[in-house]
Amino acid sequence: MSDAALRELEREVLGRPADVDLRRRHVALLRRAGEDERAVAALDLAWRLGADELWPELEAELARRRRQAGPITLCYVPGGPFVMGADDQDDDAAPAHLVHLSPFYVAAGPLTGAALRGSGLFAWMREDWLARLPERALEQTLSHAYPLTHDHAERAVEYLAGGAFDVGLPGRWALITEAQWERVFRAALGRPDGASPYGAKPCGAEWTQDRYDPAAYGGGPRRDPPGSTTGELRVVRGAAGLPPPLFATFREAARIDGTFDVGKGTTSRWVRHEPGVHARPVFLPQAPA
Repeated sequence: MSDAALRELEREVLGRPADVDLRRRHVALLRRAGEDERAVAALDLAWRLGADELWPELEAELARRRRQAGPITLCYVPGGPFVMGADDQDDDAAPAHLVHLSPFYVAAGPLTGAALRGSGLFAWMREDWLARLPERALEQTLSHAYPLTHDHAERAVEYLAGGAFDVGLPGRWALITEAQWERVFRAALGRPDGASPYGAKPCGAEWTQDRYDPAAYGGGPRRDPPGSTTGELRVVRGAAGLPPPLFATFREAARIDGTFDVGKGTTSRWVRHEPGVHARPVFLPQAPA
């Protein structure tokens, strides 16, 4: 297959985005050219645009790429574009805009005691958890997803980056960005069961590495956006009890100790959510040379 033939087909795909057969041809040509990652990304995008017939094939590809790094299950998220934000919700979620992310692996759930057992954080977490629920066995403590401060979340990622678990790929660990978080959970809107197609499970409020800027969506990079790097507050994504469309786009701002500003004016006060804020890592594979 020549580059010219592929470009011609991709122009056809852009002109007829709902043509499932055309998208199948696109995926097949990419595979024949040895472009496996691009093929999976094309398959994923076709499914997200409404080609439900491609779901079994995409599901198999995603399952094949899943990895286990010690107790952490890593789910593959293909690269590609997606619409981030919403124009019909809070002002800080607007405007809806197109973002393009590189492929990454996301932890199936927030960090647990088992994932951090060898870290300096574990003694503190175990003591804190057992003090509140002394009847819990250590095994149950290990399987629990701990609420963390933002500093603890960053220290946990540093522990993973130090080589705690072998991923089997060159790359690096990081705390999830809010763009990556929304990419994972917004795709759940295309599933009848409301589950993320990538295998990641929500767990209430979760830290991101981004600092909070209420106007962040109005500009800035659209490819792998790093988010704001200034300001005291951090972006928290996810909250228990929200309906799916709102859950995928709702943003909160929290202090690094995990407290949120509630109320307005003289009634404003900083409080901590009872379930706390959890930390979910991602693994960023090194791009081929």
